[in-house]
Amino acid sequence: MKKWRKGMALLAIAAMIVQLLPVNVKAENLDTDLSEKTGYLPAGLMEVTLTEEDVADAISLEDQEYRAKTYSASGTDYSSSYYYNQLSYEKRTLYNSMQYECEQYLDTQEDAVVDGSSYARTDYIECTGMSTDDLWEVVWIFTLSNPQYYFVRGTSAFKGYQGSKQYVALAIYPDYQKGYVRAKYTAQFNAKVNNWINEINAESSDYFKIKKAHDIVCANIVYDNDSSNQEKHQSSGTAVLTGNSVCAGYAQLFSLLCNAAGISAICVTSPYHEWNEVKLDNNWYVVDCTWDDSDSDNSWYYNYFCKSDATINEGYHEVESCLSAYRPACNSDYIGKVSSYNGISFYREVDGNIRSYDEKGKLITNKFVFDGSYTYYMQADGTPMKDRLTYHPDGEHIIYLDTEGHEVFNNFQYCPSVGYTCYFDSQGYIYKDQITFVGDKVFYLNANGKMENSGWFRFANGRDFGYANTDGILKCDGFSYDPWGRIVFYHWNGMVARGLITDGVYYYNMDATDGHYLGSFQ
Repeated sequence: MKKWRKGMALLAIAAMIVQLLPVNVKAENLDTDLSEKTGYLPAGLMEVTLTEEDVADAISLEDQEYRAKTYSASGTDYSSSYYYNQLSYEKRTLYNSMQYECEQYLDTQEDAVVDGSSYARTDYIECTGMSTDDLWEVVWIFTLSNPQYYFVRGTSAFKGYQGSKQYVALAIYPDYQKGYVRAKYTAQFNAKVNNWINEINAESSDYFKIKKAHDIVCANIVYDNDSSNQEKHQSSGTAVLTGNSVCAGYAQLFSLLCNAAGISAICVTSPYHEWNEVKLDNNWYVVDCTWDDSDSDNSWYYNYFCKSDATINEGYHEVESCLSAYRPACNSDYIGKVSSYNGISFYREVDGNIRSYDEKGKLITNKFVFDGSYTYYMQADGTPMKDRLTYHPDGEHIIYLDTEGHEVFNNFQYCPSVGYTCYFDSQGYIYKDQITFVGDKVFYLNANGKMENSGWFRFANGRDFGYANTDGILKCDGFSYDPWGRIVFYHWNGMVARGLITDGVYYYNMDATDGHYLGSFQ
């Protein structure tokens, strides 16, 4: 349970109200003591003297090169590959080896190595020829991108030479050095995390999944104000297992939950602080769960939720130089004014929906509106109709509003509400019982507007047949076979020939019902 500050009960109650009705204020208007919640503590590269015994089990450059052909770190479930995908081949190769090492400690009861340091460590990995700056960059990016390795001390590694060869090993917290102990912690860690992921995946949209991840982090972590404890809180470990952490733990857990739910999120650092950026609707936004968390039980804010770089520019979110070239810019707040067009203003509000207002500030309802890029239909409550096949105002044609509320034009579109793909023309009208062409490919939209994509089918005229591949492309390549192995002829428009046809030399008699070949003559 979170501790109440002395004499702050009324303010805590107010905070719970704010949770239900979040306010959109700039970061500089928040409590001045937020600057105290900056417990990120990079340890850097710790120089060590290595013996031949220390590197006896090291992963050589040759081993890494061989492994690079069969192993890639870019596809793990709980990590972010955003930074990884921007690294050079040499840096990715080292990153892959770090991931391979950490997977062994996550999946087995192998003891981590102890050699006199206050930390345990992984086996050493050769990195001969890599500069200190580049090595530090890989360590930094790897530990920020992989919160599932809760036992690894974030932004920290051992570095040393044995002869002319350079080596690096990741630091592991001593509490997780013994394999059988770590296995128990891993089971506890996974149980908690998987329950939270199930809660997140139950949400209806990416926005609400991100919001749920934010709320879970804020609800389940208490910020540890004891500076003597900062060292142990530089991973997701204590955030999940004890519910106490600093900004590093908050950020690591948020990144883990979002990426596990299929939403791209990264950790970002300044010299003293760690927070997140998350991708939503193809744009990136700042999220700082640490500074949104209050000191009261079951109470938090949204003042640092899906914000722009400019909104949180108060001096503690200045991105460190080694990350600035990699991390994406956050150019706007997600909640707030989106655009204006022809006197209509569009706002995204706290429920994640866009609403539009006329020049007098009146909410627009039961009407089509255009924001300069997309057409919406605003319903009786002012929210856009989404994922709906519906009638155009002419009462005749059917249109589709996608999952973002945008009317679809000139495109094939999968419609989740009906479970199939349709095509909509330049006016947004659905194609029904129409053959259409994209380049040299032929498609057929049946009488319900569904793109045929399930093999042998009958056209809506009730007479002609065709064959559609799973991608919707019709067979139209002349003589071939039907699903029963009989010879048929597929016309240029995808229809199977029936009756008598000729190539100018021979006449071919095709069955008048289903088009199978009966014979030929000159």
